[in-house]
Amino acid sequence: MTRLPIAYLYPGMPWSKGSSRQSYLVEALAEHTQTIFLSTAPYTHNPCSVRTPSMREAGKNLLVVENALGYRMNRIGKRLGALQAKLDGRNLRRALKSRGIEEYVFWLSVPGPEWMRGVRTDRMVYDCIDPCFEPSEQSTFDAKEYKVVGQSKLVFCTASILLERIQKVHDRAFLLNNATWLEDFGLANAVNQPVPMPLQNRPRPIIGYMGSVDWRVDTETIYAAACLLPEYTF
Repeated sequence: MTRLPIAYLYPGMPWSKGSSRQSYLVEALAEHTQTIFLSTAPYTHNPCSVRTPSMREAGKNLLVVENALGYRMNRIGKRLGALQAKLDGRNLRRALKSRGIEEYVFWLSVPGPEWMRGVRTDRMVYDCIDPCFEPSEQSTFDAKEYKVVGQSKLVFCTASILLERIQKVHDRAFLLNNATWLEDFGLANAVNQPVPMPLQNRPRPIIGYMGSVDWRVDTETIYAAACLLPEYTF
């Protein structure tokens, strides 16, 4: 069975091997089929010019398109309205065609309908990574995400709470948890690491948290626990 290439987009992110969920996922996909990372890192060049996309190999079955959607990441391009998507689409098609790629699966990792313009969406996959982080913007977020979901053939969600939400509007939604290398968080690896300066000479054990700190974190409970356990370092 011939597998189509996957064109993966997480807007604003440059390619960096093994640095994030996005890069881990792209590398995993590349083990099964040709995968293209559409790099749309914020422009650092002249805001009045747009660089054409360029392609390079980043590993087996893995290609990176630099400046993949340059007009959308450019100040002048943002003023072109619908024309920017046409120009981006033309440039991307030319770049992919130079490698013999005309059909692909478009994998979008943000709830942004504007990123669907200029690319193939007939086989689109939506990667639902996060909820809305600002409750006041929930209705706007919902409208954008449901528009993306409505165009998608398949949806993956990183958490059960996201899956429950998407399954109400899409019948082909599945759980695809975040992942990492367990070795990076193993006890043996941690023991060999130097103690950070703010934690030196503090009582043990140390209770830590790694993740986003926003409205979802119950800071009152954490504070109460810290007060009840003064012999611990939070």
